Amino acid sequence: KQWYQRRVAITAGCPQPPQESGGKQNNRVVPNNPLSSTGWWQINRRKAKLQLIADIESRYLLEPVPFVSGEEYLEYTPVRFTGEYDYSKEFYLGPRHEIVGHRDKGEPGGYHSIVPLTLETGERILVDRGFISK
Repeated sequence: KQWYQRRVAITAGCPQPPQESGGKQNNRVVPNNPLSSTGWWQINRRKAKLQLIADIESRYLLEPVPFVSGEEYLEYTPVRFTGEYDYSKEFYLGPRHEIVGHRDKGEPGGYHSIVPLTLETGERILVDRGFISK
């Protein structure tokens, strides 16, 4: 009991623990490090990121659905559409590192080929045709 009282008195900015009925002290632990909550934020953020990754990976396994312009639910979902590529407007995004199994190889590997596609409806979308190694 004396050690606890001394510890609270030494810790800057930490008040004495509240008194319970009957004059006894409450034995709650008062954190003395203001940065201790940073660690909990990181743990909670990791849990949220792992859940997001699991959601995205589960969408990859779905059957392709017809493409509907402006639908937000299609993010990371395989889609099916018909159209014509316009290779005269093709461009390359890079240089980029090659990603293999969610891991960066660490060396510049090449470029992403981006090609506009004109749909049967007349709308145009950009399609990443894949990674081209150097």
